[in-house]
Amino acid sequence: MEELDGAALSYRHPRSGEWAHDVRDPLREALQVSVLPAWESLPPQSGRPLRWIEVGFGRGLASATALRELLRRGVQPSRVEIDGCEAFPQRLEPWPSCPKVYEGCAPWWGGGADVFPLGWVDGRVLLVHEAAPACFEQSLRRPLGAESYDWIFLDLFSPGRHEDEWHPGLLEALTARAHPGSVLTSFTCARVVRDALEGLGWELEILRRPDIRDTLRARLAPSGPRA
Repeated sequence: MEELDGAALSYRHPRSGEWAHDVRDPLREALQVSVLPAWESLPPQSGRPLRWIEVGFGRGLASATALRELLRRGVQPSRVEIDGCEAFPQRLEPWPSCPKVYEGCAPWWGGGADVFPLGWVDGRVLLVHEAAPACFEQSLRRPLGAESYDWIFLDLFSPGRHEDEWHPGLLEALTARAHPGSVLTSFTCARVVRDALEGLGWELEILRRPDIRDTLRARLAPSGPRA
């Protein structure tokens, strides 16, 4: 079994000391906290497009995990679009070696600060593959289309200790790019986040399981976003 350096795969906030992931096994956390709760609520389907965004992209563990699950389960969407937003790419240097389990599932790996947009408003990383799940085309700073996200992975540091990093209007912007049934997952279960999402029309639940961080799972109500 591959030995993983959890601390190298994660990163630590320079001011608060908070880790972005559970350094014991960040790949397991990405699967159990971000990907599977979204998958169970809105399963992807072969032959249909699948779109998601990872906010607080970091090294893209949630996105790589989701791509790996698609390959492992033989689900072949007609198109996969991934938006990755990372406001502080300098925290990621240097990049560790890509875990073997992610080979072919993380084409952005090791790209360094130049791969990432500089902030929430100014740009995105868009990674697209069509038809064949293992064939990727990378396009940086490509403008977003009008399509909505099926999954939203919200992986920012806790708002209580990093209020300045929760951009005003972030949740409203994500809600505007969601559709009824879209799923948001996050290890942030803070009351301020839950209240804001509920006010925007999301239906919430907190998943509590032993030996894994609590997960906030939100599903946009059938009536859609609230004005």
